[in-house]
Amino acid sequence: MRARLFVSLPLPVLSTDGLKFLQLFLGVYAALQAALLVLWSLSPGLGSQATLAAASLSFVASLALLGLSHTEHLRSVRPSVLINVYLLLTLLFDIVHTRTIWQKQDTSTIAGLLSSSIGVKLLLVVTEAMEKRDILHAPFRNASPEVTSGIYSRSMFWWLNKLMRTGFKRVLINDDLYPIEEGMRTVTLLHNAKQAWVTQNKSQSHALMWATMKALRTSIAYCIFPRLCLVAFRYTQPFLISRTITFTKSADESNNIGWGLTAAYGLVFMGLGVSNGAYYHMTYRFVTALRGSLVTLVYAKTVDLSITALDESAALTLMAADTENICEGFRELHELWAVPIEAGIALWIMQRDLGLAFVGPAVIAGGKCCDGVIDQHGFLQIARQAQLLASWDSPALWELLKKFGLKAFKLVLM
Repeated sequence: MRARLFVSLPLPVLSTDGLKFLQLFLGVYAALQAALLVLWSLSPGLGSQATLAAASLSFVASLALLGLSHTEHLRSVRPSVLINVYLLLTLLFDIVHTRTIWQKQDTSTIAGLLSSSIGVKLLLVVTEAMEKRDILHAPFRNASPEVTSGIYSRSMFWWLNKLMRTGFKRVLINDDLYPIEEGMRTVTLLHNAKQAWVTQNKSQSHALMWATMKALRTSIAYCIFPRLCLVAFRYTQPFLISRTITFTKSADESNNIGWGLTAAYGLVFMGLGVSNGAYYHMTYRFVTALRGSLVTLVYAKTVDLSITALDESAALTLMAADTENICEGFRELHELWAVPIEAGIALWIMQRDLGLAFVGPAVIAGGKCCDGVIDQHGFLQIARQAQLLASWDSPALWELLKKFGLKAFKLVLM
């Protein structure tokens, strides 16, 4: 499916010299997986049916990597996210599996092949993560580093290093800034917003809000996965702490468990940092796109109106303070579903450890949450902005809104 998606795309890659070495590594990796499959099938006593099935799937995946890597290299401007994530995750599991196999008897041949497979996979992790900016055609080569960077560079924000170094040495000028990504350009945002607004049912409640969210649905969806990862890593810590306390209290525990806990803590804290950065990165991209969509809609409507039909101060107010208030409210959009999930998990953990005594903290936490919703952005802020975007038919409300400089919003909806 991923390969078919790129068939109709133009070829951005200028040179295919690096592809030959990459295909060579992938061919060696596939051969090692085939040899492991044969050895596991000839030695049924060393493993189980699940072991044989896992070896079969690994061999099939290695063959799929050959075709997918070739397509991604030729038709994508950035290193493949799918391949890099697959190789990194399976590499971690392969290391643990190989260590276990080495500890068994009569498995030296299989353990040796597994070790060789890990070495080749490590080379693949490095080569698949290499950027292709130097071998891209000119239009793609001049794109923003964020567009051409791989998953590791974007997760750690390494693509910003050049800009940071320049800003450290001197005052930044306009030419120092990176080009704007195509999806974040004003022309693209205006086209999507207009198209969503034209197809939106104007009689529907909160019509402009739903049209805007429809136009930015991809940006909204990109925030969901890192937010879920943030919840998972955040609430893994109580279980790790509980297991660590049990480990330190018992004198019979193996040192291997301690090393495993150390690795788990490292993965959790690294995951927290990466998922938190990715979530806020995607969130502020969404907020920026939201601001651009609303401002361009107001501007496009303004230039189409007669000079006598527009209150300039109202339009400026809407394009500045009021748009910013709306963006501030929608910045917490994903907290609407994430916070209840986190609260449910936290209450379940307290109930498991404290029993009925968790009711007291639950009531206090619920009261604090209600205060936070009322005092800060949260549910109430978004509800207010949705009401501003939708309830224009009430004359009393319209008179009230005019006092706050929101007249231009009605011009957008007319």
